[in-house]
Amino acid sequence: MRLQHECIYCKKQLTGRTDKKYCNLHCKSANQYQKEKQNPERFYNKVDNQLKLNRKILKEYNKGGKVTIRSNVLLELGFNRLFEL
Repeated sequence: MRLQHECIYCKKQLTGRTDKKYCNLHCKSANQYQKEKQNPERFYNKVDNQLKLNRKILKEYNKGGKVTIRSNVLLELGFNRLFEL
């Protein structure tokens, strides 16, 4: 008796064990990532999002190597100095 007939993430037909929920590890990982992304109030997600924003801002301005940027420009774009690497 199969509990789940199709993959929870991609909806492909499942083969193998009867208690299988996902067709492969990629679908399992993608589904868990999608679930966690819907809960932005978690501290980990706040830190991760801020670090991504910081890196994006620095990458945009530092295309040629060592560049000096005024701190007020970075702060206006959303850079948070508490999350520097």
